[in-house]
Amino acid sequence: MSEIFEGIVVPSRQPPDVSGSPLILANAHAGTNAVVVFRDDPRNAAAFTDRMDDLARELSQLLGRALVVRFDSRIGHRSSALFEHGSLSRAFGEQEELFVPLDERGEPTAGAAPVRRWERDPDAEYETSKNAIQLGLEALGAGEWEQLFEVITAPPR
Repeated sequence: MSEIFEGIVVPSRQPPDVSGSPLILANAHAGTNAVVVFRDDPRNAAAFTDRMDDLARELSQLLGRALVVRFDSRIGHRSSALFEHGSLSRAFGEQEELFVPLDERGEPTAGAAPVRRWERDPDAEYETSKNAIQLGLEALGAGEWEQLFEVITAPPR
């Protein structure tokens, strides 16, 4: 089954009040120091919306920072956008992702330095070492990829 996910990670232990939003939203913990507010639309209505950016701007004005996270397994899309004090400060997409080469057993090569997409050797195989969402979480300074990924891949309610 494919996953289409759009959410906002905030550095908080409590879910923010988003009751005024016209979007259908739910929330979950994305680590011990972060909450993700995410769209909980029916699967046939899944599509990314600029309204999440607007909500992230508002939340970043209240909380200092907010990270919009977008994931679509149908097309391999992963992105994140960091908002600070009401403004977009950084965006992360496939061009920022980091990769490590794989050895002959298909395992990440020990001690290999991560490279960007355009730096990869076309004759070698690679694994993503940090995707666009992980980079966004690092920039946010909150949230854990493993827990967020569990939320992203959870069956629809």
